[in-house]
Amino acid sequence: MTTEKRETTKTKKTQTMQLEKLLDMQFSARLILGGCTMEIDDILSLGQGAVLELDTPINEPIQVWVNDRLIAKAETVVVNERFGAKIVEIASREERLKDMADVN
Repeated sequence: MTTEKRETTKTKKTQTMQLEKLLDMQFSARLILGGCTMEIDDILSLGQGAVLELDTPINEPIQVWVNDRLIAKAETVVVNERFGAKIVEIASREERLKDMADVN
């Protein structure tokens, strides 16, 4: 086996080991329904019952972020009187793991 092939094989093994470690790690996830821009005065005047109008239309999917990376889009659902998300679009497994590990 040539030196170049050994180095390539070693690099691939290292990347595979890094990705395998990720499978056992816990990550923070957040679902974003939308956003809005407000003046400080408006924020300070918020009270109980205030309604914030979001910039996302009702029929648009919500964003699923893991560790500050957009990985999927989902639609809202209700499960046992709680909100949930049904994934409708997702990045490939390799893209999601690569982004989380910053492996190039």
